[in-house]
Amino acid sequence: MLSGDRPTTSKVARSVDVPGLWRIEQGLLLALGVTLVLRGWQILATAYAASWQTATGQATPNGAPNEYFVFSPSGPSPGLGPVLGNWDGEWYERIATLGYPDATQKLSANDAWASAFPPGFPLMARIVMEASGLPFVWASLLLNTVLTLLATALLYRLLRSRDVGPRPASWASIGISLLPSSPVLMAAYSEALALVFLLAALRWLTDRRYIFATIAVVGLAFTRPVAVAFVPVVLAHAAIQWRQEPRGPSWRTSGGVVALLMCAALSPWMWPWTAAAVYGVPEAADLDGSARVGHTAKGVGGYFVFAWEAGGPLVFVLLTLLLALLVGVPAALSRRMGWPPELAVWGASYLVLVLVVTPVTPGFIRYLVLAAPLLVAIFAAPMTRITPLRVGVLAVLVAISLWSQWLWIRYLLVLDPAPHLIPWPP
Repeated sequence: MLSGDRPTTSKVARSVDVPGLWRIEQGLLLALGVTLVLRGWQILATAYAASWQTATGQATPNGAPNEYFVFSPSGPSPGLGPVLGNWDGEWYERIATLGYPDATQKLSANDAWASAFPPGFPLMARIVMEASGLPFVWASLLLNTVLTLLATALLYRLLRSRDVGPRPASWASIGISLLPSSPVLMAAYSEALALVFLLAALRWLTDRRYIFATIAVVGLAFTRPVAVAFVPVVLAHAAIQWRQEPRGPSWRTSGGVVALLMCAALSPWMWPWTAAAVYGVPEAADLDGSARVGHTAKGVGGYFVFAWEAGGPLVFVLLTLLLALLVGVPAALSRRMGWPPELAVWGASYLVLVLVVTPVTPGFIRYLVLAAPLLVAIFAAPMTRITPLRVGVLAVLVAISLWSQWLWIRYLLVLDPAPHLIPWPP
């Protein structure tokens, strides 16, 4: 076990008294403070990069999903707001503003495809818009900043509940905002809300509060279509519980685990079935957003099929080794630090899901955000013990992360060149 992994009687996390609220550990305050500083850097970097953005062109209500969708047109160098609403943000703004069209209102392919985007984030954004009077992009920035802080606190509390030391727990939580594409957590995207649901589900699962974990998984399913990756997490958790209880888990535990497992397994269809039932399906059902699971299933293989077809066995093996490295290194670090194994299982399961069901695009970098419960171990490990070498390693990691974030903002989030010339989402 690394020194500093667990608190001792001489190294107990200090807390700050906040009258009328609660005792807040200084480690959590540090994580929240640094997260806000990083959010400020991301906002400034995006505002600066906005000068390179080209005009979006006219609104495209009658377009097709394979073209760049424009709900709110903007000119060249539009400033921070329009950039935060790029890409999927245009779709979410449409949904938050107009809602989902029913079958009789689906007059174009774009109308029909709106239901491909789950309602969790646009619903929350609409609530903030109504409560604050802010336009969509600014309401989304406010909402996602609060959600990012909440995710930071959730991860910190999860790790501290397993006796992980306050210093590595702080840097693990800060790591959420250090991942290369973590600026997506401020843009008009659903990742911040999905991360909150994910971390809540992991915390309640490790606490064996299966009803609450099931509710969180349902929330995740109605935010991003990734909750099926929770199935291996539940199976791993069940195996751990079985080993820890010589007579086997109780009926209550078994029932909770089975219900959570079934919920995660059915999650890919929860929103599509709901959308089809509530809003109806047009005659061209194959073009409807509720058929997104079917479209995804047709493309199963993703990166692995592409690697085999593009480079044969050698490239396929290389991709497999890269995946093993991406998962194995932080998983080994998290195990040494005493993290719950469910976090590593989620990271591995989720990354495999992404590689199997998504097309080959730079969007993979954005998807890494939801692997944060595993990947942030690389930022926590150097801080288990303070030495000049470890501080230097962390400084290098932070510098690389900030530079990577700038590249992601400048070349993937910002529309440069014009949208119709970009063949991929960020």
